[in-house]
Amino acid sequence: MTAEHHITVFNVQHGACALWTTKFNGVTWTTMIDCGHMNNARGRWFPGDFLRSQGITTLDLLIVSNLDEDHVSGLPNLLERGITITNIFSNPSVQPWQIRRLKEQHGMGAGIDALVSELTRRGLLLQLQTHPGAEIYCAWNEYLKGFEDENNLSVLTSITIDGYRFLFTGDMECAGFNHVLRNHKPIADLMANVDVLVAPHHGRENGLCPDLFSVYGCNPRLVVISDDYKQHDTQHTSGWYLARTRGHPFKFGGGMRWVLTTRSDGTLDFITGHGLFAY
Repeated sequence: MTAEHHITVFNVQHGACALWTTKFNGVTWTTMIDCGHMNNARGRWFPGDFLRSQGITTLDLLIVSNLDEDHVSGLPNLLERGITITNIFSNPSVQPWQIRRLKEQHGMGAGIDALVSELTRRGLLLQLQTHPGAEIYCAWNEYLKGFEDENNLSVLTSITIDGYRFLFTGDMECAGFNHVLRNHKPIADLMANVDVLVAPHHGRENGLCPDLFSVYGCNPRLVVISDDYKQHDTQHTSGWYLARTRGHPFKFGGGMRWVLTTRSDGTLDFITGHGLFAY
């Protein structure tokens, strides 16, 4: 029996939230990568409300790719809605009290505060379990060993399902990319076969890393930018990514696309099995 995989990248303002579900042999596995939310003039969306609407009451794993509020702003809603989060994974080199110290310099948001409380209560997760028929690999830079900023402490997450590889990059900047790829050969070796790249830092210029493409061979079918309306001059990077992307059919025969953005395309869905379907 073949596992059925589905990855959804939600439209959550200038933030991040994705859900990976796998159905196999009558059982469903669920992993959420980040848990941002939307609540503005463009709409209202919270991860806990969504999961409840789908009849999902348990997350097997929550991966926090970046220790900024826009990646965890929906965590209080997950907890308030009674979603059981079996495991939480964030950069294991940053202890919960160190996260609090990092964030208190500029103010703690409710999401980061909830994350610190949960990690303090649970302890840090050091080993990941994946879904049936899939491979997951995470890599990160270590805190106080070259990097002390949240962006370059992001977790890179590679998910391979049915031969297709998705790479979630958090808010990693170029210096952080170069360091982690030089020092973690297993993640560097995965770059040449990335099919869907979720662009770092919501497509901002400080996430552009030429070496990721020219040295490590990344040449994805699609680049996904999880972002809201263009509120920063540094968000105009779609053309830069387009030149480094192969292209792939979108919306079942809707033509070739290279760069997808949640601000223009809304929530994005990817299904694998007999090919990679994006819509």
